[in-house]
Amino acid sequence: MTKKLATIILLGVIASAGCYAMPEEEIYIRDIRKGIAILAEADELFDRGEFYKAYRQYERGLKFYPDCPRRAQIVSREITQIGYAYLDGQIKHSFLGTGLFKHETPERGIEIIQTVVRSHISQRYSFLADAEYKIGTWLFERGEYYRAAYEFEYILDNFEGSYWTTIVEFLLAESYYLQNIGPAFDQATLDDAAKYFHIYLDKMETSGGAPGSEERTALAKKRLEKIHRLKAEKIFINGMFYYNMSDWRAARFEFRKLPADFGDTEWATEAERMLEETQARIDEEA
Repeated sequence: MTKKLATIILLGVIASAGCYAMPEEEIYIRDIRKGIAILAEADELFDRGEFYKAYRQYERGLKFYPDCPRRAQIVSREITQIGYAYLDGQIKHSFLGTGLFKHETPERGIEIIQTVVRSHISQRYSFLADAEYKIGTWLFERGEYYRAAYEFEYILDNFEGSYWTTIVEFLLAESYYLQNIGPAFDQATLDDAAKYFHIYLDKMETSGGAPGSEERTALAKKRLEKIHRLKAEKIFINGMFYYNMSDWRAARFEFRKLPADFGDTEWATEAERMLEETQARIDEEA
């Protein structure tokens, strides 16, 4: 390669780099301008009543312009004027945007609120916890306890010490409890319920209770008693399962748990009776 050709190639590389390399400041300014334009478009969509499109553009615009002075106002609008409106049925979705066959789409409201909260959690806006609480209670009131528990857990994990913390601990315990009623319960979930009922009751005892908390406190105590009995019932059912399968030693192992750990329940009395029968079977085999 000649010296002249090498020089031409080098100059070409430098020129190419110069054409495509943009200083960080210019990139920042370019993104701000783009963000401002997108946010202006979102405002127009909102004013025209195209709320879901507005929400999508607001989120897109804030990604380009995260330091926008209106950020808190925009995020609040996304949650309270769009997300809540979908959730409460104030905004209805129509078939393919035609305006026909309008129907409520609360799930879209949940989607919007969850997305916005998680996108802006670092800003620590107080209304973000309010939004999560609204979703959690909305789901709880409709019997969707598994999903409600997820929202309540999110509040406790991300908004420690918020206004909602204590009531959320109670509602989380209730959500766990109400998922599993009867002998076929999931013990791990019920243990979580007991854990949060105890946390709630400890706080009430330490603080002397809060106005209007008496009913919740009484219910939490009843729930813990019921959980205790449910666990005993489950153990007894397990013991009977092994007994009916003629697995006498496994049955004895289960029945022995009841007098030791659940002596204050009716199942302990039943277990003592079955222990005698099971031992007799074991002795017969011997």
